[in-house]
Amino acid sequence: MLSSKSPKFWIILAAIAAVGVLANFIRYSEVRPQEPPHLETVPYFVSGWSGQELFITESALQVLGADTTLLRVYKDPQGKEASLYIAYFDSQKYGSQIHSPKHCLPGGGWNIVRREKQEFVFPEGQKLKLNRMLISDGKDSQLMYYCFLTRSGILTNEFMLKADLVLNSVLRRPTDAAIIRVIFPLPRRSNPSEQEELANRFLTLFWPEIKKALPFQA
Repeated sequence: MLSSKSPKFWIILAAIAAVGVLANFIRYSEVRPQEPPHLETVPYFVSGWSGQELFITESALQVLGADTTLLRVYKDPQGKEASLYIAYFDSQKYGSQIHSPKHCLPGGGWNIVRREKQEFVFPEGQKLKLNRMLISDGKDSQLMYYCFLTRSGILTNEFMLKADLVLNSVLRRPTDAAIIRVIFPLPRRSNPSEQEELANRFLTLFWPEIKKALPFQA
């Protein structure tokens, strides 16, 4: 047992005190975002795609806990569909935190058949890496893409999202974040490569608009 006269005792005590001060600083200090999101600026009509707003019930909004949401279904000229969902949280410290599809889908009756990362390369050379999941409820199948967007950029890992919250707290930056999710139905006997091409076309058109609607510099 260390004596209070030992230098090592005081070093350990000082370290414990410093950790406590830092923990309180992270917990109780907060920087709010200066600009709100403008999800309403995401266009309804782009290059033949037309969108329709979907209603989210009050009970669902309470479960989601997001401060601002967008849920739309878009159709291309051939009638192929894409569902776009954006949920923005202006603070992850004191408000609700993002619900990851990886954790929520099984509770909703959907099984994750395959999960991987996929990188899209847009015509201007910009690259976008997203989580790609093939999901099924036993009758229908869907192709889902999603990522998280924060002050640090695009994240595809739930653990990194938590680490990013701590980092932004320490750096005195806003801890706001958003989840962007796009779903494409997979009709039976459909060609997966065709659906991936559809996803590429949709994201090429809409990703720049989504970025502009959120208050990040990613």
